[in-house]
Amino acid sequence: MSMKDRAARWIRSRHMVPATAVVSFFESTVLPVPLEVLLVPVMQARRDRLWWLAAAALGGCVLGAVAGYWIGWGLMESIGHPLVAWLGQERALEDAIAGFNADGFVYVLGISLAPVPFQIAMLGAGAAGFPLWKFLLATLISRAIRYFGLAALVWWLGDRTEGFVKRHKRAAAIGTLVAVAAVFAWRIWS
Repeated sequence: MSMKDRAARWIRSRHMVPATAVVSFFESTVLPVPLEVLLVPVMQARRDRLWWLAAAALGGCVLGAVAGYWIGWGLMESIGHPLVAWLGQERALEDAIAGFNADGFVYVLGISLAPVPFQIAMLGAGAAGFPLWKFLLATLISRAIRYFGLAALVWWLGDRTEGFVKRHKRAAAIGTLVAVAAVFAWRIWS
């Protein structure tokens, strides 16, 4: 059986939604590959499960965020630093800790919406001692926007979604930065 046939069979299986949660957990913890690469085609193929797929991706990500936070909080030396070194993100971790010390909530919103590895944010939140509840709230808000927004795009654009996402990747990144800057400015001046 070819890889394409296996993928098609998996997409039609009853295990697709729970498997999406598992993949999302691993994507948020150890796999530095954006989940959207898998999620868009699966959502396009299974529009009948579109919102369930978004919810599963969100649930897996939040569980992964908790695991990453606890590694950063209590196991940074034994697990966190080797993971960061494996990802080649030592400088990014230093920036993340500084970001959490400055305004962690806005930092999580920004990094969760942007297409960058989330592992650094999780480890940085734990290492900086940022309150877990604030970290999870920011993660829930930002990743819900990301995954349910993607589901809305698939619902709206259908099979054209993949091309739209590829063509507008830069615009999405700029829009994310503008949104984060607006929230940050609001926090400073309010």
